[in-house]
Amino acid sequence: MVKANNKFYHQRHFLCSSCNKSLCNEAYQVVDDNLFCINCYNNQCGIKCAFCNQYIDGEYITAMSKNWHPQHFCCTECHEPLGNGIIEEKDGKPYCHKDYQRLFGIKCSKCNEPILSGGYITALEKPWHVDCFVCNVCNEPFSSTSFYELDGMPYCANHYKIATECDYCKSKIMDKRTKVGDKFYHANHVYCTCCKNPVSNLMANENDDITKYFQITGNNVVCKNCVASQAF
Repeated sequence: MVKANNKFYHQRHFLCSSCNKSLCNEAYQVVDDNLFCINCYNNQCGIKCAFCNQYIDGEYITAMSKNWHPQHFCCTECHEPLGNGIIEEKDGKPYCHKDYQRLFGIKCSKCNEPILSGGYITALEKPWHVDCFVCNVCNEPFSSTSFYELDGMPYCANHYKIATECDYCKSKIMDKRTKVGDKFYHANHVYCTCCKNPVSNLMANENDDITKYFQITGNNVVCKNCVASQAF
């Protein structure tokens, strides 16, 4: 005789309710007074880990409408255990708060870093850290709610005038502008301080970064050829 679940069975009758395998000397589970071998129990009633897809035998964590081995409930990015911390979800995957904000959170339009906590400013239809919403030239905060917009960036009154006027010819800049130090120019009005070649002649593409072709110190521009020859 075999005693199980407060009942007695002939050994020949001590069988899995699903596959009829003998449970003598075997591990088993009881569900609604039915006996199951471990394989049948797992197939019919077992809980699987959402990470490894293996059956869970013991403690588990339920989160995001799924079940997890405790050691498998980790941030998808940094793989640190999430435990009882703040859990963020993206596309069915768990993330710690820090990595979620870094990867998917709101980013500041000036520094491009995530806005992790505290307030932020929405201006020019974009978000900004409070400390980053400053003039694009002098980096000074605005003394009032008034500011000027140019190419999607904010300017104070003084530097808006500078940014829209070529420092070389003093006429308005209506299209592409080139910034050198704290001054702005028409793209064809910036010259190498040494050889006097215009920037527009030395750059392969007018949309390229000027620092690829020139060394800029303050308001001085020196082309890479003059830097190499130490002509300055």
